[in-house]
Amino acid sequence: MNNWVINQNDFDIQSKKFYESIFSLGNGYMGVRGFDEEEIRDAKHEINTFIAGVFDYYAPGKTDMVNSPNFWCTSIFVNGERFAPERGEILEYNKELNMREGILKRKLIWKNEQGNETLIETTRILSIDSIHNAVLSINITPVNYSGEIVIETGIDADIWNNIIDDDQVKTSTNFCRLFAEDGEAIHIDNIHIIRLKTTVTGLKIYEGFSSEVRHGGSILKLEQNIVQREKYVADKFTFPVAKGEVYTLNKFISVWTSRDKYAGSLEDQVLQSVKTAKDLGVAAMIKNHAAAWERKWRISDIEFVGDNKSQKAIRYNIFQLIQTNAENDPYVNIGARGLMHGRYKGCYFWDTEIFMLPFYIYTNPKAARNLLLYRYHTLNGAEENARRQNVEGARYPWMSAVDGLDQCDTWDIGLSEVHITADVAYAINHYYEATNDIEFMRDFGLEILIQTSRYWKSRFTYDSRKDCYNMLFVKGPNEYGGVVNNNLYTVMMAVHNMQLAKKFIKKIKTCYSEAYQLLAEKLGFKEDEVRQWDEIIEKVVINYDADKSLYLEDDNILNLEPLDLSSVKEGDRPLYRKICFDRLQRYRVLKQADVILLMLLLSDKFSTKEKLAAWNYYEPITAHDSSLSYGTHSAFAARLNMMEEAYKYFIKSVCLDLDNIMQNTQEEGIHFAALGASWQAVINGFCGIELEQGNLKINPHIPKQWEKVSFRMYYHQCLLKVSVSSKAISVTYEEGEPDELQITVANQPVLLLKCKEEIISIR
Repeated sequence: MNNWVINQNDFDIQSKKFYESIFSLGNGYMGVRGFDEEEIRDAKHEINTFIAGVFDYYAPGKTDMVNSPNFWCTSIFVNGERFAPERGEILEYNKELNMREGILKRKLIWKNEQGNETLIETTRILSIDSIHNAVLSINITPVNYSGEIVIETGIDADIWNNIIDDDQVKTSTNFCRLFAEDGEAIHIDNIHIIRLKTTVTGLKIYEGFSSEVRHGGSILKLEQNIVQREKYVADKFTFPVAKGEVYTLNKFISVWTSRDKYAGSLEDQVLQSVKTAKDLGVAAMIKNHAAAWERKWRISDIEFVGDNKSQKAIRYNIFQLIQTNAENDPYVNIGARGLMHGRYKGCYFWDTEIFMLPFYIYTNPKAARNLLLYRYHTLNGAEENARRQNVEGARYPWMSAVDGLDQCDTWDIGLSEVHITADVAYAINHYYEATNDIEFMRDFGLEILIQTSRYWKSRFTYDSRKDCYNMLFVKGPNEYGGVVNNNLYTVMMAVHNMQLAKKFIKKIKTCYSEAYQLLAEKLGFKEDEVRQWDEIIEKVVINYDADKSLYLEDDNILNLEPLDLSSVKEGDRPLYRKICFDRLQRYRVLKQADVILLMLLLSDKFSTKEKLAAWNYYEPITAHDSSLSYGTHSAFAARLNMMEEAYKYFIKSVCLDLDNIMQNTQEEGIHFAALGASWQAVINGFCGIELEQGNLKINPHIPKQWEKVSFRMYYHQCLLKVSVSSKAISVTYEEGEPDELQITVANQPVLLLKCKEEIISIR
């Protein structure tokens, strides 16, 4: 079994959209849904190509991630008949995603209505070695005939997003469209460039390509026929073919926008980029791309011994996390569906900070830093959100895009799921504890922590009758819980936010007194504010049943009507497809982890007894109707050594898209938060990786299905290799500056020496 390859072994029109999602490709700069080259844009197909950070306004203050030109589009005509797999007959079919090398291939034999059988083999990459480039190569072999082939390959910019039935934004047909700049495409040295602009922001998108047809190792000298109309340009090749001979179309593509840094003109960048790729050729472009993937996998791979299903699935999760992250761009984040689908209009949620960011923190700290810098660069928007809500400080938006202003249209979610602000603060501290990047805290992190703490100070409401502070009208992670008072997750994460601000005020003031004074002056910050935070921290309302050691989700949960999940839940089908949200909010049922997620994040604040009480109370009433839920439950159960439950939920999470657990992968794309949650289930759950005040602890509990699990991780700029079996833990300090590193393994202090393996027995 090849655990690096995802296969589709037969052509089925009914599963086409599912595989389009699964076979999505990206390189961080851009992402493309896995539609086939011959697809024609219509309501049945989602021809999605998205570029990181390319948004436009479809209404005042409302953004959409712009669907960019389709540069794969290629039509093949066999003796006058257009190739379309749904017409004629497919005699053989295989489509495969090679995750190790980031290559998508398709091989099929198509029999047309005339009986002509044609072998078509396609190969395509979005280069992560050269992120502005894509390469397409198509081999065409007449199996049982000689005749004529016509190929038309180009760039189609007459593209838009499909209407999405969404619970976060109002259903709208007003999606952003691109318009052509300066009329027709330009043609220089057999390179065609189409120049486009966004309608409101005027952001420029230039895409160019050059194509060639080869036979017998040489380029065919064919008459160049350029097809051109508004928002479309293509090469058209017509040539005779002989039975059994192989003819190859090679296409070299380049994409640039005015967001990019470059010298000279945008047009020059595209021209040079296409020329460079073409001079290298397909084989070299693929070789360089595969080598770049090899470097990624060396750090990011997780290896299981004894569990093929988990092995392939976790690699798919990691593959998608790598290829959707613009690791060098601090002005973008990661949408809930990455760069491959327009769901939620491409907006960024708490999904990044809580579910995805840990993967980058431990495998690519620079990428993690840039994801957090996006939050710093949109701090002004967060401050404006607070002003609009008549509160102080900075309130991060539930749905964020270019400027940090909230894109969510629904009050009960957009204005009530305020925990996102504390989630950002939590992530900043998580990054610091794992990297020890004090310069980040000095230059960016502390400012966010102070402004978000100011928000929480004004968001709590004082009750003079009881001398306490209430968190009123909020929604926690459990979106079935309605808008409630004193949601435990929100309250305790807000408290944690203020405690972090206090901690880093002290640290930065001590280590960088001048920088601290400049920041205090910039913000008008006076340390009297800390005393106000202290009072709130001391007097927040925490609902706790001491007799049962049980933390209650909010003020309201005991008032809700019990619901027997087994009587209404149909497999993994979400309840909201059967019961309206208004009714769900009056049942005692959870959409996803809430208190359990809190206990996973702030683990040291709860006893084992309290965690078990929470599991026993909340797990049976959790519907897992969010893709974020399974991975959290897996990690939490693993920490409690409940291995059967932990593994069951892990398989649900790690196979969420590959097995279409939520039954919406085909329509809505890949669930990126679940990808990150699955990684956390392995690393933080089963392998027991935990940070305690910046100190690394490893206390694993691995399931019986795994003989061993191995991975690499960064800790304080040092690269460690960790292997865990049921009997021992091996840790090797592979790279880093200090000669030694102190960590804790299986509750034992361990001093790591560079390039030396330490093996610790598990008792």
